Amino acid sequence: MTRPPEGRAPARPRNTPGEQDLAPPTAPNPPGEQELAPPRAPEGRAPARPRTPPGEPKLAAPRSLWTRPRRLPHFNAGQETQFITYRLADSLPADIARRRADEQTEATQEAYYHRIDDALDAGHGSRALADPQAAELVIGTWQHFHGERYVLHAWVVMPTHVHVLIQLTGTAPLATIIQSWKSFSSRRLPVDWQRDYWDRCIRSPEHYAATVAYIHDNPVRAGLCPTPQAWPWSSAGGASSSSPS
Repeated sequence: MTRPPEGRAPARPRNTPGEQDLAPPTAPNPPGEQELAPPRAPEGRAPARPRTPPGEPKLAAPRSLWTRPRRLPHFNAGQETQFITYRLADSLPADIARRRADEQTEATQEAYYHRIDDALDAGHGSRALADPQAAELVIGTWQHFHGERYVLHAWVVMPTHVHVLIQLTGTAPLATIIQSWKSFSSRRLPVDWQRDYWDRCIRSPEHYAATVAYIHDNPVRAGLCPTPQAWPWSSAGGASSSSPS
């Protein structure tokens, strides 16, 4: 890499455009089609490393591990722990998902994340996953290959979307696993899944703990129950992710 002239910081790489489709939760690392870039370096100092494209975790991983089959980037390295979000197709109306004129800058993106998060939890559309039998089937689908293709760490089924945290252990690509989940459940339930999904690779024990807390707290934030343990369709109630019943 060419060193910058003395006293000058290198130009920041441009962000790769993302998609405004999936709901980006607001904590701990807002899932979404576009992700906030790392903070700028102090004046006169070069950043410690190049900025990563929107949606990609800050990992020193070869570009060959990234795919973009539609518009969202996906990380496909094996043996990684991944936080995954996917939703029903009608859960986020296009007029809500679209960024407003005052949400186009980095400084205003957090407001956009909060608005989309609130919209998902508000329960637009069919709310097909609010049916207890539907929620149980989705969880059973995840549990089917637990210990074979992946290890389940945490999950929650919301009325309009799901969050699941897994560690890949087999050879099946993440995209194949998620497609099998959607295909199995859509043949048995009146659900129409959004075609794409959002995934984020876990980078540290602190990131892991914050992600688990985010997953378990989602029903509480949505006003569906008083505590995470009171929501029957999540791993917060004692159904350990590493040994689902």
